[in-house]
Amino acid sequence: MIRKLIKFLKKCWGKKAAYAYAGLMLTACILTYKLYFASGSNILKSEEEKASVASSVAEGKIAYGEKNIIQGDITDRKDTVIMTSDSVDGYAHYKDAEAYTQAIGFVSKGASYLLGKTSKAWLYDALPGTNKGCTIQTTLDSDLQEYCYSKLKNACTGNGAGDEGSIVVLEAKTGRVLTWAYTPSFDVTELLTAYAEADQNATTWESIVENTLHSKTYPMLNPRMPGSVFKILTSIGIIEKGESCLSETVYDGTGYLQLENSVLPNAGGQVYGEIGFKQAFMDSVNVYFAKKAIEDIGKARMDELAERCGIGTTQYFDFGTMLSGYDFNNNDEELARTAIGQQNVQMSAMHVAMLTMGAACDGQIAKPHMIQQIYRTEEKKTAEGSTYSKGEIVQEEKIDTGYMHIMSPETSEVIRDAMEGKGEVLKQESGLDLVVNGQSIGIGCKTGTGQIDSSYGGYSGYNNIWLTSYVPADDPQYIIVLNKYKVDGSGTSSYGATMFEDLIDVCNRIYNNNHLNPTDNADETETDESDASAKEEAAAHV
Repeated sequence: MIRKLIKFLKKCWGKKAAYAYAGLMLTACILTYKLYFASGSNILKSEEEKASVASSVAEGKIAYGEKNIIQGDITDRKDTVIMTSDSVDGYAHYKDAEAYTQAIGFVSKGASYLLGKTSKAWLYDALPGTNKGCTIQTTLDSDLQEYCYSKLKNACTGNGAGDEGSIVVLEAKTGRVLTWAYTPSFDVTELLTAYAEADQNATTWESIVENTLHSKTYPMLNPRMPGSVFKILTSIGIIEKGESCLSETVYDGTGYLQLENSVLPNAGGQVYGEIGFKQAFMDSVNVYFAKKAIEDIGKARMDELAERCGIGTTQYFDFGTMLSGYDFNNNDEELARTAIGQQNVQMSAMHVAMLTMGAACDGQIAKPHMIQQIYRTEEKKTAEGSTYSKGEIVQEEKIDTGYMHIMSPETSEVIRDAMEGKGEVLKQESGLDLVVNGQSIGIGCKTGTGQIDSSYGGYSGYNNIWLTSYVPADDPQYIIVLNKYKVDGSGTSSYGATMFEDLIDVCNRIYNNNHLNPTDNADETETDESDASAKEEAAAHV
């Protein structure tokens, strides 16, 4: 190839010019090789190649030429540092030892998790002459994240009060993850210390988390039964069937639906008589949704709705992978149970938040993401040591507002009317309201209870309970999902009754920290009121 090139150049330019040009090209190739392949620099490398470099991390570091790299910092949306490292071999330090583990994860020798794993290449990508990797600014709000994690940890105490819990807060229009709190969590330093002392040929860091720290990993890879929050999806099928289907009532004279091999009851066996869509949605009437699924939707349509909403497919985000479950045989019994979020339907709290976002935002789902931007870390060396500052932005925020479209604006309007009606009912039942600057703020809500089967088959006596919501009702800005797993189904646990109170607490935390302007006329004022005083004000307006 080179000989042919020289021959061609001789013919066009003459002998000397041809050899000079060929020499120049060879020099350029050598320099490119040194820069790209030999130096270890990430300049010119694709994201896949950076990930490949990152996978070769040894002892928590990557060698670039003669230097070792300290992993970069991770901050919240306002540049508050939530994870930092001050040495090549040392463990990272977290603003809160447990609150961030299940959101941003970690990276170290032989182990990486969640955002720390997906962004490992950036965390170890340093400028020439510096020894610290890039800083990742996340969309998380550190105050809200720590508040929600503390609330979950105090509520999920086992013994019927719930073994696991999640709180997700998303920006409704952008998909920014403001909070992804999950319990049980764990202290990364405790994990990595135990892992370093263990025989790593005989154990994994995940097994240490489970067996030694008595915690869990990968909440998005372990979805749970959604129960009646899945009725948002079933509602799409009812509404899209047409006005006659939507307006046609269902008669419930017994409080249950007799299926071929079993009975499907309403909650508490309540009998509703003649009931239409909105009331059935607000009261979560199983008989109504099961009958509509059998008579009007059918399996093929239900399958298409699930696929449209990403249920049963793997989804990839910048903070990890999400799984969900969906599968049932073509018979009325399994179709009826699927329609109310039972059978084999499995969803994580993040997925329920996405489904709720579609209902709140005219059918549009913005892709959840946690990376706001990534920037170089600049180093200034002094006699006392090194100081670091913000440098060039190397990755801007990637907002995908058209990630999914699951329903029309007209269908969304019908579902929102029902969800906002449920929100008003919950306010009345609890005696609480969301009040900001003297104005009552509407909330769209859907509750859900997924019955957990025992290992021997049949109902275990424990439930997976949900409350999914958006706020404000008239112009959704936030999607908020609360979930608890393995709650005593006998009614002895108080958490189910206080879930709406917890939602109000989270909303007040958002408003009190000036994250959200609920109305165009509301003044932007800061408040130092405690959560207790905020609740007293809210109750006074009901």
